[in-house]
Amino acid sequence: MIGAGLAALVALHSCKVYDESLLGGTKGTPVPPDQWGSGIGWWSTKGTNGCISAGLPTQADRPKNTAADELEPLYFAISSMALGSLDRNGDKTEGAWKSLGFDIDGLCTNSDTCEAEVTELPCTPKAAISGDGRECRDNTFGHLESDAIALQGLGKDFGLSNDAFNCALCRGDYNFIFRVSKWNGTPNDESIRLDLYPSPGLEKTPSWSCEINAPIGDWKKNTCWTQTDRWTIQKNTFDGVLEPGKDLPNALSNDPNAYVKDGYVVAQLPENTNFWFPGKSAAWAYPLKLQRALVVAKLTQTETGYRVEDGTISGRARTNDLVSAFADLGLCDGHSLYVLMKSQIELNADVLWNGTNSEQASCDALSVGIGFEADLAGYGGERDPVTLPGCPPTTDGGTDGGGIPDGAAGDSGVDSGPKDAGQG
Repeated sequence: MIGAGLAALVALHSCKVYDESLLGGTKGTPVPPDQWGSGIGWWSTKGTNGCISAGLPTQADRPKNTAADELEPLYFAISSMALGSLDRNGDKTEGAWKSLGFDIDGLCTNSDTCEAEVTELPCTPKAAISGDGRECRDNTFGHLESDAIALQGLGKDFGLSNDAFNCALCRGDYNFIFRVSKWNGTPNDESIRLDLYPSPGLEKTPSWSCEINAPIGDWKKNTCWTQTDRWTIQKNTFDGVLEPGKDLPNALSNDPNAYVKDGYVVAQLPENTNFWFPGKSAAWAYPLKLQRALVVAKLTQTETGYRVEDGTISGRARTNDLVSAFADLGLCDGHSLYVLMKSQIELNADVLWNGTNSEQASCDALSVGIGFEADLAGYGGERDPVTLPGCPPTTDGGTDGGGIPDGAAGDSGVDSGPKDAGQG
């Protein structure tokens, strides 16, 4: 019953490599600013058929500006995330995943908001095609997350709960610290730097705790972290020495040539970026490894400084990496849910991990779209990541967790096996 239910619920997306002409106006007109928000912005277009594509920012959209004074580096910690089962407000909404992510393949397939004819695919799927999200968004991972948490076992035993995850962020059990530097403080800057530092949690967490089976939003009665709290930084994820009272060394996961356009920062992360939150809470953070990862978020000035709104993390997750990530969480070959998990990941592959377009190639990755917001944050000292359950040792010739070689781009110098989930 579980297998049949998940197979019926988890959707497949058709796929087409992203077409940059969608942003240039040759196939549509820009979406006006009064319609921006929730992943729709200057990178989005409305076609001649009336369909809006969420689109995807590219390097060609980089603005030109004159030199200006730089602000001091800004540090943010994520305050909430929308993974697919919850919307950006943290509410359980049917089809919330449909409004997350971008149109990364440049093709609209059976979207609720567009009746476009399917004419081509960038790769060959292993099962029947279902549909894109709203505004032609590609987010099969979000659909899978939304449906998987409803299953006894995947949802409870392995902590796949968006609400419990947001509780952990509020309490300070783990996080990611974003540093924005070399920014001129204006809505347009042709070159800034973005660094991402995984955090195993606050130096001091509050007395209250998160519960995996608590009613959605029940944790909101507690006080979340503030700018005066100090986040630890995971060891071996930066290229220098962390000195108290000084700016953080550069992170190994970074974009040294990001940009800001119309208030939105756009950053391309290294291949094999491990987007894993390395702390412990009621809900494990799923060790998600991304290819062609893109961070797009609005920098908003407030009375007390700045915050990040309308953030989106988009990318492609290879099927073998997704299976390995479940193994890091303890869902191993021989477990009653292992075959179901592995088959659904492989059946729902909707894109090619490297972003190329080939109808002769089998789809080997899932599209990913995650929403987030972040607030100004402080940081403290270093800390080791938590140890994930992992699977019993196997005679695989030394391979662990399906990861990448230590020290490779996006790995941040941390071993890629089940013990630490290859965090970088």
